[in-house]
This record gives sequence, C-alpha cells and structure tokens, in this order.
Amino acid sequence: MSRNTSRLTALVVLRLDKKGRYCDGGGLYLQVSATARKCWVFRYMLRGRMRDMGLGPYPVITLAAARDRAIACRRMLIAGIDPIEARRNRWIPADVNRTVKNAETFDVLATKENGNRTVRISIKTCGPDQRAFQFGGFKNKPVIGAFGETDFTILVCMGHDRRDDQFYVVPTPVVRQQINKHRDHYLSILRKDGVARKDLGHWTLHLAKLSSGEDRPSHGLENLWQEYLGNWKLLDGSA
Repeated sequence: MSRNTSRLTALVVLRLDKKGRYCDGGGLYLQVSATARKCWVFRYMLRGRMRDMGLGPYPVITLAAARDRAIACRRMLIAGIDPIEARRNRWIPADVNRTVKNAETFDVLATKENGNRTVRISIKTCGPDQRAFQFGGFKNKPVIGAFGETDFTILVCMGHDRRDDQFYVVPTPVVRQQINKHRDHYLSILRKDGVARKDLGHWTLHLAKLSSGEDRPSHGLENLWQEYLGNWKLLDGSA
C-alpha cells in the first residue's frame, strides 16, 4: 500500500463524475460508477492475494470518515487481522475520530455488526525469535489505568512465515496488572551500589521463562497466558 496518503480533497470527491477508481493513498480508493454513484473501497494485499473491502457509499461516508475507516483497517492488518474476515465474524472497524487518533490507551475500535458491543484494541507485535513485547509511556503515570471488560490487547508474536504467527487476545487489565507486577518487582531491588532503581517508564514482558528457571513477573507469559492464545471469542464477551 502506498505511503502517500490524502491525495483527494473534499471538493475533488464532490466533483468527480467520470467512471473510475481514484486513489487517496494508504489503500483507500473512491470508486465511481458509470452513473456517477460513488463508494469507498479499501484495497490491500494479504498472503499474496489482493483484496477489496467496501467501506460504504459517498456522501453517507465522507472523505474524512473513509480515511478513518481505512486507518482502522491498516491497524488490523498490522496485527495480522484480515479486515474482511473480521467483518464476516460480525466485527467491523469503527470510525476513528480525533479523540481516538490521539488515544494513548488503544489503537483500534471494533464494533459488533449488530451494534451491541464495541471493543477497544491495543496492538503489540514482536518479530520472529524475539518473543518479547515492549510497553512504554508509563513514566510518572499509573500503569493500571481505567480499563474495563471491553479493553483488549492483542499480542502478535510473528513467525518466519505468516502461518506461524501467534496471537494472544488478552484483556488489557490483565496486561497492565502484569506490567505493574514487573515494575514493582524491579523497583523493589536496590542497585549494587545500594541506590534505588529509577522508573524509566518502559517495560518488557517475555513469553519464555528465564533460562535460570527463576520466577519473575517479566517472564514465562506463554504459560501464564495460555488461555488467551488464539482465543478470539473473548472479544465477544462469551469466552
């Protein structure tokens, strides 16, 4: 997908009446029919296959709203989630308004197709052979935060092949509690010179256990969080 986004303007979209597909960038296109009917399409490549996902008709869906929906789709792709499959499972990307764009606690809003449930999703990834997730931005800020049953963190442990990717669908409060345990444990141990350690606000959680076998809250999460591995039903609130 092109990195050059926002090629279209509201005025251009309004005036376009020639049949064709017009690129805004980032996979977002305005499709104009022979009768000048317009709709938005998100085009993306997944596993070597080009896919088109309808984002709604214009002018019901404005240019700004279409861009927001495309952003949500791209964030799903980063997490290894196929937006079309998500919609088939009755989950669709929600509009990303200015508040969501600046949100510090989540990346994507997803709404159940029947509108009965909306979840806030934070996405963390790690590359092949890393098996560790980094969390930051907690300096002089509380780790726990105000999270509820509709807040989730999807941890994507990438494999060398996409088919080997692993997904942990973890309630965000569970993730934050683990980070807090890690921080409290780290800060409880003095440095070798007897000086207290500083809270730098950045913490790493590891899937694997320590090779020494020592039990620390920063390691061994693949066993601790086994119930969350591939458990997408949690988003429905039914698992």
